[in-house]
Amino acid sequence: GPFPCGRWSDQKIFNAFLAKRLMEGECVEADGGYGGPHVLKPTSYVSKSNKRAKSNARARHETINRQFKRWAILGSTYR
Repeated sequence: GPFPCGRWSDQKIFNAFLAKRLMEGECVEADGGYGGPHVLKPTSYVSKSNKRAKSNARARHETINRQFKRWAILGSTYR
């Protein structure tokens, strides 16, 4: 990417360049290691339907991660 490794953390890049590009009331979803006024965490819900949607998305991600492990896809180089 355009940022040197080690000098720019994800949080620093977001705060310096991306947060100011968000529209009024717009937020991003991040894990528990991030924070700020524009950051929603997986445990933050705005409604019951939002909680259900996050739960479904998390389940899909876990299914894919399980398949990666089962098939050992990430353990070797494809050529």
